[in-house]
Amino acid sequence: MKLVRLSSEGNGIAEGPHIFKRGQYYYMITAEGGTEVEHQEWVMRSTNGPTGPWELGEKDVINPMIFNGDHSEIRQTGHMDMVEGIDGQWWAVFLAVRPVHVEDSDVRLSQLGRETFLAPVEWHNDWPVVNKRRPITINMDAPGLLRTSEQFGEELKFAPGIDLARQGWYRMRTPVKADFELTDNTLTLYGSPYSITADEAPTMFLRKQLSFQGKWTVQIEASPQNRHEAGIAIWWSKFSYGKIAIRGTSEGRSLVYRFPTLDNNEFQVRTQTLYGQPTLTYCRK
Repeated sequence: MKLVRLSSEGNGIAEGPHIFKRGQYYYMITAEGGTEVEHQEWVMRSTNGPTGPWELGEKDVINPMIFNGDHSEIRQTGHMDMVEGIDGQWWAVFLAVRPVHVEDSDVRLSQLGRETFLAPVEWHNDWPVVNKRRPITINMDAPGLLRTSEQFGEELKFAPGIDLARQGWYRMRTPVKADFELTDNTLTLYGSPYSITADEAPTMFLRKQLSFQGKWTVQIEASPQNRHEAGIAIWWSKFSYGKIAIRGTSEGRSLVYRFPTLDNNEFQVRTQTLYGQPTLTYCRK
């Protein structure tokens, strides 16, 4: 079976189709417009079956189901699914980003990346209508929706046999063999020959940033050999990251700080020898 949906929005691409049945209709929803500010979700329906033919919901009445454009709070809404609660209330579950304003510019970017959002759905003439066709916002009128505190804290603990992935840890690619060990309250990492700039699987565990601002602490015990390094990083990609690390040298150990400069063309790296005077060097991105 092959289904074709040619979008008229944004870059003309429709992706991530979901098909479900409610009452007499089959529904297909697709993410359209690309993944940037034109990202949105469209819906069509069929009484014949999952092979169509499909009736497209009327534009500006039904479609797009969600589309925030360059909204200041939430944008890039799309890749939606739908679910019915035990009380009969329908919900839209979708991806979007929360942008932040870049100082001294008109640019809005999101260092948090895509997050999962929830919005109420009503049915009008057997068409799904999300959030009364209003923009998706941080605070919405959604009956039955539980609200949580904007502040939260978490203490991460380790123990033999726990599933790190279920605790929110993930890896950059999959290593060929295990490079870590779990003991009570300790995660032991075994270094690999790959740095965090390599297109391989370096010994690195990551957790997603969940808020724009926060405080965190970590305790590291490391005695790296010459040219080996261990530490912590704020990671966006191999081209953009900050780190504090302990590096082994022929003379002992050094502390290394790496952070971007304001012009974003270079990264400033400060190396402080643990048994001597600090030095200052630079490296290009």
